[in-house]
Amino acid sequence: MDTRWLLRIMLVLWLIKATIQAASLAKPGCQEKCGDITIPFPFGIGANCSGDEGYAISCDTTFSPAKAFISSINLEVLEISLANGSLRVNNPVLTSNCPDRPNSVLYVDLSASPFSFSDTENRFTAMGCNNLALINRQATTIGGCMSFCNITSRDNTCYGINCCQTRIPPFLKFINASLGSIDRNNDQIGCKYAFMVDQDWFTNLTDPYVVQRMDNVPVVLNWRPYGVCRSFGAFNSATNSSGSLCRAQAFCTNQSLCSCNPGYDGSPYLPDGCQDVDECASSLYANACPGTGCVNTNGSYFCACPDGYTYRADSTFPGSVRSYTCYKQASGNTRKMAIIAWQSNTNQVTTAYADTDKVTVYAGTSAGLGLLLLLVGIWWLYKIMKKRKKAKLKEKFFKRNGGLLLRQQMSSGDTNTENRKLYT
Repeated sequence: MDTRWLLRIMLVLWLIKATIQAASLAKPGCQEKCGDITIPFPFGIGANCSGDEGYAISCDTTFSPAKAFISSINLEVLEISLANGSLRVNNPVLTSNCPDRPNSVLYVDLSASPFSFSDTENRFTAMGCNNLALINRQATTIGGCMSFCNITSRDNTCYGINCCQTRIPPFLKFINASLGSIDRNNDQIGCKYAFMVDQDWFTNLTDPYVVQRMDNVPVVLNWRPYGVCRSFGAFNSATNSSGSLCRAQAFCTNQSLCSCNPGYDGSPYLPDGCQDVDECASSLYANACPGTGCVNTNGSYFCACPDGYTYRADSTFPGSVRSYTCYKQASGNTRKMAIIAWQSNTNQVTTAYADTDKVTVYAGTSAGLGLLLLLVGIWWLYKIMKKRKKAKLKEKFFKRNGGLLLRQQMSSGDTNTENRKLYT
């Protein structure tokens, strides 16, 4: 097929594809967005729209824009990440003796939900003068920190002076924080506050003391589906279920989370939720095929041949490097080979063309030189073997004709043999 016709077909297919609505991340028939927040399955808004009750989302439209809340724990959702198995929510700030603010509590119970506080991304933080903040689980203290007083200066660090931080235990699902004073005689002196916070968000604050005026701060929750790589709900073959948590074109990343295969994007928990990524329409691959057309395929792409060349796939190599050969249609002309290499970790694409006639010459020269060296080696080995065979025959005849006895007589000094010469 002429390359120009191929490019025209590609353009028509791209226009058709552009008019088709992108696959929704929500369950079919369910609301995908609440305000500015995308709600991907297994989360869902409304009845029968989530994978389990723990993932049910309520959308409060009394706010502008609307706000999403996790129904089971009533925390506002800020962001959901399918790839990381995490979500950011607003978590309350515990305050005590702060001006223009009533005292508040920090009590969150996640035990009836599939969520837990991320021990890698969150820090328990306390701020204020002579503040003793504790993390309690029922009647047991499981952590805490102390911030000492420096009323003459205040910086943005949090290393124990007016501010302290501590890590939290992994898989923490319950927090009941309390505030006190290092000096028990001065419990009610000075504003004190404590909170669980997304450490990345906190360290990027220009002035961390603005938290004193906030009711909530972002915190990261990890979420894990119930069970190990099992399916959500009662799916069957009619709905493209394979009996696994991960659906078509998806795989388990750590025995509990799913991810779409390379070259696909979407929700790996929905039947047909992972859709092909059109690399040819992506800015990441804008220079992937210089001087030629880009052809999208399921999970990948290839570069069309230049005008006058026909395409043939040669092979696929490890490391996501694909080799294609473009052959000249007219006989007797130079053929060109196009090598398209994609490094998935950096999204770098390189394309190079080479005359296959030169490649053939190089290959033929190498093969001829190798054959010549092989023949020389065989001839040299033959000469050595022939020489060794001749030496063995001489030794054999020497022994058979009494050569050993004659050599003995000559070495004994027999006068009758002094003028004799021994030939071996």
